[in-house]
Amino acid sequence: MSFFLKLKFWKVSERGKLQNSLRINADCVLFKNIRVIYNKNMKAECTLRVRSYECDGYNHVNNANYLNYLEYARCEFLKDAGFDYEKAVKDGYGIYVARIEIEYKKPAFTDDSLVIKTSPIKKGAVSGTLEQKIHRGDDLLAEAEVTWAFVDSKGMPVKIPAEFDVPGLKP
Repeated sequence: MSFFLKLKFWKVSERGKLQNSLRINADCVLFKNIRVIYNKNMKAECTLRVRSYECDGYNHVNNANYLNYLEYARCEFLKDAGFDYEKAVKDGYGIYVARIEIEYKKPAFTDDSLVIKTSPIKKGAVSGTLEQKIHRGDDLLAEAEVTWAFVDSKGMPVKIPAEFDVPGLKP
């Protein structure tokens, strides 16, 4: 059985402080200790509102702003997948975007409420591809495929260490 779940729970850190342990949207299996162990078909969505300064002379969102929308949604996706980006950077790693392909379908306008859906479609040892879709209500405004690579502190591709290879990155 599949269901959509948003789970947020807290754990006590080694220093006795309460901290956010995990936030995830997923089809998942819960075990008796209430930790998410398995994450299948990770999909995340986030919402944002178009601001007037993002629009061009034709009064619709300038195409370059879609890159910002997609970046915001990818960051939210990583959080929802349980990927600790801050720790990865602290440990000398990063995720670089290697390629983005966007197909624009319909324009967005000032004050539109947009929903950006992100899901993984390909995953390797060093890189992967995400599918992203931007919707306004039932209208599909844009589709994108984003290829990313895990890199070391010198910007060179490197195999994703086990602690950062979270199940949510896999299709």
